[in-house]
Amino acid sequence: MKWTVTRIATLWLGLLLGLVGFWSGCDVSLPEPPPDVLIPYNTVKVGWGPVFLAHGDLNRDGNQDLVVANSKDHTLTFLFGRGDGTFESPQTLPVPVEPSHIVITDINHDNTPDLLFNSEGGEAFQVLLGKGGGTFHPMQRFRPGRYPSPSSSATTTATATRTWR
Repeated sequence: MKWTVTRIATLWLGLLLGLVGFWSGCDVSLPEPPPDVLIPYNTVKVGWGPVFLAHGDLNRDGNQDLVVANSKDHTLTFLFGRGDGTFESPQTLPVPVEPSHIVITDINHDNTPDLLFNSEGGEAFQVLLGKGGGTFHPMQRFRPGRYPSPSSSATTTATATRTWR
């Protein structure tokens, strides 16, 4: 096949007409905005400097509750869930020194959730034994050593000789 000026011009003209036909048949308007794929969320005010969040059913109502460790104002914030993604009004508990980690578990095997958290500045961890209904007995303090972390809290509670009942 020999390429002549006529053949090249015909090829370019066909390509040009094809593109014009394509563009004239297409809708070139801007697309609709994309759908909102994110689920709406609620913002809940907690204490100053939240650093850790734990969840569990603290009051045994079948709904997940949250506990937030607030290091700057030395508090724990309790948010009791309603079961629909919202929470009751926050309740705040002052704690000795900078809470930074929280563990929710039943350490005394009474079928009531208990709360363990460490206080970084105080080289100790605190235990709140659950009374039921999302309430707790007075705080108990334990000194596992310098710079307690969740792993040292778990090890200390597992090897402690204290009777929890």
